[in-house]
Formats: sequence, C-alpha cells, structure tokens
Amino acid sequence: MSEERNLLDDPLALRRHLLLSALRFGFVGVVMLGIAITYDAVIAPLGLGKPFGIVMALGGMVGFFYGPKWFTKNWRTSDAENTEADESGKK
Repeated sequence: MSEERNLLDDPLALRRHLLLSALRFGFVGVVMLGIAITYDAVIAPLGLGKPFGIVMALGGMVGFFYGPKWFTKNWRTSDAENTEADESGKK
C-alpha cells in the first residue's frame, strides 16, 4: 500500500498552499471593492468612478483565476532549476 502524503508533512508545500489561499482571498477583496466602487458604495480614488470599478472587478477576477497558475508555473521552474543544481553538485 502507498502512504498518503499529508500537507502538514512538507513545510514548503504548506507555505505555498497558504500563500495561494491568501492570494485568492486578496483577489476576492479586489473584486468586491471594484463592485462597491461601481455601485458608488465606495468613493473611487481620484474620482475615476464606475469605469475604474469595472476594470478593478474584472482585473480581480482574472487574477483570481490565473494568478495562482502563474505562481505555480514559476515555482515548478525554480524547483526544476534547484533540482538540476543539486544533482550537478553531487557528481
């Protein structure tokens, strides 16, 4: 039987998971703030108004869905580089 991997066993995986969760919560906040600006519940900075709120909400949605993918792609690249460096150092 194979052993199940636990997220708490790997501190790097736990740190990355928490960062991705915080990133998504942050983007949800950006979407909510953008919607609030669009409906004039919050005053937009520099008087930009509804168009700024719409752009902010859409940008938050894009970030929510694609931000974590961008981060994980960069992590995989850096992990592969670190693994290659470790293997070349062992030889």
